[in-house]
Amino acid sequence: MKNKSGRSVFCHVFFFLLFLLVWALLFWKCRYGFANIDESFYLTVPFRLCLGDKLILHEWHPTQTSGFLLFPLVKVYLALFGSTEGILLHFRWIFTTVWGLGALFVFQKLRRFSFPGAALASISFLIYTPFGIMALSYNSLGILLMVLTCVLLACAEPSSRFQLIIAGMLFAGAVLCCPY
Repeated sequence: MKNKSGRSVFCHVFFFLLFLLVWALLFWKCRYGFANIDESFYLTVPFRLCLGDKLILHEWHPTQTSGFLLFPLVKVYLALFGSTEGILLHFRWIFTTVWGLGALFVFQKLRRFSFPGAALASISFLIYTPFGIMALSYNSLGILLMVLTCVLLACAEPSSRFQLIIAGMLFAGAVLCCPY
């Protein structure tokens, strides 16, 4: 029994060290950029909302609904800094933080089924799923929210309405990111 718990501690420590290494490398990469295209475009819709534009009314494009999710963050950023200078770098840091916390959530929820499976899913989620655009875009947010929804539904207790309500809210956010 002692051998098994010692092995379990080693596996947990190894996973968290690997996870922290990957997460630290992603934070380091923030200075150099993530997206190969359209990174600034994803922040223009919430910025336009801050300037008074109305969703759907002033431009008819379904992908703009994801701006509703980023609007509060951009509004707070503008209140703190007074301009958009540095917004891309700060939102890369926000993206990396949110994505890492989402990957930790995936691990925490799935580890009761399989530790190796949860560790692999979490690390893979952290590395590979930002759809090639590692920015808070309708693509990456949609994937993040959909994965969190599926994990919550897969791990929900039958009597827990709270988890189902949160899963529904996350799913609604995923639909806002990709309404078509």
